[in-house]
Amino acid sequence: MTSEQPGSPPTNDSWQYPHQRRTVITEALHLLSSLHRAFCKVSTRFDQLTAGSKSRKLIDTLIDLVVLEGIYPCLSPGVGVPMERRVKSALKGDLVTRPLSQPNPENLQDQELIATIVDCLYPIVLSRQGLASSLEARMLVDLIAAMAEAAFSLHFTAEFRQKYLSSFASLLDR
Repeated sequence: MTSEQPGSPPTNDSWQYPHQRRTVITEALHLLSSLHRAFCKVSTRFDQLTAGSKSRKLIDTLIDLVVLEGIYPCLSPGVGVPMERRVKSALKGDLVTRPLSQPNPENLQDQELIATIVDCLYPIVLSRQGLASSLEARMLVDLIAAMAEAAFSLHFTAEFRQKYLSSFASLLDR
């Protein structure tokens, strides 16, 4: 148990509780999805609206949060870009969850989180409008890694893997 005050930012210790991490990632995905819908309604290009603005930094931070706290801890060892080779994160502090040495096959939380992330972000990338260009620039490789994990990891059920196999192949064909 951590000794955090209510309302204080989470520390690395507090991320040991998967439900807290999932709640934060789900909320970040909700915000990204809402921003995407809002930007799709505006006729001006997304890049023009956010060039050099605090909005762009906020969006980059939300994307980094989803990648570093949502995708990376669910990946099998050796999948994805090594942390030390990633572009510098917009996240402040040491909130990055360390990847698990071995995903827990009895626990479907990794499977559910990967599914939530892919199901939210893959359609945005396919839309080629709104936040699509920002997602592609910031996390396309990470989305491919998440989809590869969903499509090929033996830690997930065969039905789950089959669902993401065609999406993975179509993303690579783009």
